[in-house]
Amino acid sequence: LRDLIQSPDCPQLRLDYQPIVRSQSVVRLGAEALIRWQHPEYGAIPPLDIVALAEENGLGEALGEWIIRRLQQDLAGFPAALLEPLEISINLSGSMFNMGLATALAAQMEEGPLGLDQLIVELTETIALDDIALSKQIIQSLRQTGVRVALDDFGTGWSSFSHLRELSFDKLKFDRSFITAIDKDPRQALFVETITTLSHQLEVQVVAEGVETWEELRAVLEIGVDEIQGYFYSKPLPLPEFLLFCRRYLAQHAVVQAVALTFGTLFCLLA
Repeated sequence: LRDLIQSPDCPQLRLDYQPIVRSQSVVRLGAEALIRWQHPEYGAIPPLDIVALAEENGLGEALGEWIIRRLQQDLAGFPAALLEPLEISINLSGSMFNMGLATALAAQMEEGPLGLDQLIVELTETIALDDIALSKQIIQSLRQTGVRVALDDFGTGWSSFSHLRELSFDKLKFDRSFITAIDKDPRQALFVETITTLSHQLEVQVVAEGVETWEELRAVLEIGVDEIQGYFYSKPLPLPEFLLFCRRYLAQHAVVQAVALTFGTLFCLLA
């Protein structure tokens, strides 16, 4: 792993991208960048194992640098029209979450087409809540550079309402365990709806992860979540397939907007 992340172009490591779709009419498209390691002997290495290997061997920050470098390399081939509405989320490991993070990201992001205001870093509850005072400082420094912060896998740890208020996250991502079969469990739906309402009052956007069925999609849309991530729209995609998804998605929404504008104009003329 040490050799691979120091290599400028390693075929074993890559990033896949899982689309994150806005529920509103705003034409924006997000994606979560997910590391993949196809080992010639052991096959596909699970992402959590990659991160654990990196952390245990002092490679956490180096792996983070590789992810940013690869992300910018991947997006360098995107047309400007596709880059402008794009937002990319990356996952932070524990060693990356330190007071030097904002400065490091600002320097690393200069080397590619994606702007700091298009980057979202995702923290698990374990990392974010380990030291509340320090986390507040780090998050504040990130937001000053334009980078947004999301609390990932919400509901699987020991989050409380006070943490949402104190740490000023930009996004909250419901763990898929709270979304799966949400249409069949009124108590589960009530929990998600309550947290969504509170988050919106705190000006925090809400993402529903793991949406796989039409029924789950309809349930979270009725609740009012802001963004959808899951197999209903797409699995994580290799770069060429993600580029194709972006083209199709943004083209489709451009047509919808044009039709809406035309009907709006006709309505005004008839009125």
